[in-house]
Amino acid sequence: MQNRACCPSPSVDHEFLRGLRRPHDLADRLHDRSLAGREPQDLRGLPGRLPQASDWIKAHPEEAADTFLRVAQSDLDRELILSILSDGKYSFDPVPRNTLSLATFMHDVGALKTRSESWKDYFFEDLHDREGS
Repeated sequence: MQNRACCPSPSVDHEFLRGLRRPHDLADRLHDRSLAGREPQDLRGLPGRLPQASDWIKAHPEEAADTFLRVAQSDLDRELILSILSDGKYSFDPVPRNTLSLATFMHDVGALKTRSESWKDYFFEDLHDREGS
């Protein structure tokens, strides 16, 4: 079972994110406010653990790809996952960067009901003290 936040297939997702012509980060795909509202105890402390996870992904891309495939029970091509992990256009830094333009676009096309004024409108409060965008 795959969580498809944006597009119907991972390769389309990958191409969509590439088409935005900006660096992408883990935060682009991570936060789901409805989950935070339903299960806040499950998310407590998550933002504080993200830098450690980011460092591990950078240091161990092959293990990260294998872990993703196993945990997500995904049938994605391992080479696709490795290419995403090694593509300099993606970052697994938990600090959101350049996300407001994506949120604005998603609002403009009707994917988001509310127009955001700041990245802080849709990211973990634990990250609000960081230099995100």
